[in-house]
Amino acid sequence: MSSLAGIVKEHCSCFTAFYASHDLKLFAKEFNHGNKVKKAKQIFDWMTENVKYDQEQKYYKSATEVYWSRTGVCFDMSLLYIVLSRLCGLKTKMAIVKKDYLNERVHHACVSLEFMFDKILVDPAYYTFNIRHRKYKLVNDDYVRSMYNAFNYKAMHSIT
Repeated sequence: MSSLAGIVKEHCSCFTAFYASHDLKLFAKEFNHGNKVKKAKQIFDWMTENVKYDQEQKYYKSATEVYWSRTGVCFDMSLLYIVLSRLCGLKTKMAIVKKDYLNERVHHACVSLEFMFDKILVDPAYYTFNIRHRKYKLVNDDYVRSMYNAFNYKAMHSIT
């Protein structure tokens, strides 16, 4: 097993997708004031300023790993947004996008944020709050966990 495989195995096995470390929970308190829209926008603004898309990444990261590394792919960035939002009392779900706002076919993830009578999509990877993706599916947390585990299992076993 290569050292990279060991690193991936270590990362993939010690956290779950929605894992929130103590320091991440403390950090979330910085956003826990104001109305729901203000909280959601503050989290989004922090993420777009501090978390970068990682085109070299070989496995999914947990929300905590994204917070620590400040990098991730769309799935990971969505996990961090979901966890921070939920720690601030916001209702969120992951959205699996099939056609983006340009009507391009994609394999992408972003976040559905629910307000009183409305839902909007928040997309940290596209750096857009209230994006209008054309075709997407909202998925529950069990589905997200299974995607996370399956992708990381495959990544862990494909590295030689």
